[in-house]
Amino acid sequence: MRLISAAAQADGCDSALSLAQLRGLALLVSGRRLPSELARDLQVSPATASEMVESLVRRGLVVRGGRRDDRRLTLLTLTPEGERQLAASRERSLGAAESVLVRLNPEETEALHSALLCLLRGLRESTVSRGTGQHAG
Repeated sequence: MRLISAAAQADGCDSALSLAQLRGLALLVSGRRLPSELARDLQVSPATASEMVESLVRRGLVVRGGRRDDRRLTLLTLTPEGERQLAASRERSLGAAESVLVRLNPEETEALHSALLCLLRGLRESTVSRGTGQHAG
């Protein structure tokens, strides 16, 4: 995260977004969502999600809109500027990762590859276990 923040500052982004804000924007890429869904998926309190959404709205990255069938519900939508900022952040992230990875020697690259495969396997097993109600051991 520090590399990404440093890259953002080097690119002249004085108002770099927090990791939580970036995650919120990423969740909105797939379409409009309720603030409560955002809070649940980010695993934060509704108050925390509300503060984050307000900040994103002020920056012009997210807009609030009502549902036609129930005007009490507010839907959040990513703006074109929000899409642009998210894409730029992803590019910075990839660039920061690449700047580290290109310095690895072949043995380190192989060790990283093996470790990532183990991590993916563990994440898959954890996901399957949660889906069946069993605990991964």
